[in-house]
Amino acid sequence: MKKKKILFKGQSLLEYAVLIAVIGMALLSSQAYVRRAIQGRWKQAMDNVGDQYDYWLTYSNIYLYSESNTTSNITLIGTTNAGWQQRTDETNEIWGRYGNETVAGTTSGP
Repeated sequence: MKKKKILFKGQSLLEYAVLIAVIGMALLSSQAYVRRAIQGRWKQAMDNVGDQYDYWLTYSNIYLYSESNTTSNITLIGTTNAGWQQRTDETNEIWGRYGNETVAGTTSGP
């Protein structure tokens, strides 16, 4: 049985070095494109969030209103000493808001 000798030739080492250098240069040159793509995605996500509330840049003129009407019926069942009460409540309520709000130059209403 013959033993095979493993010999590293200078040509194969040079080929590996060139291959590694080409891959490294490709990664370095694409770094700027990847970074700009990530920054663009972040900007798009933040633009989709919309206007943000800022105390110093907000002017609000909002009015809230509420109206309610409650009717209660109490009925005594039985005698005064040995009876019970039955109570029925009915409530109608209307509420809302109106006005306008300005946030950093943009206007929106309710």
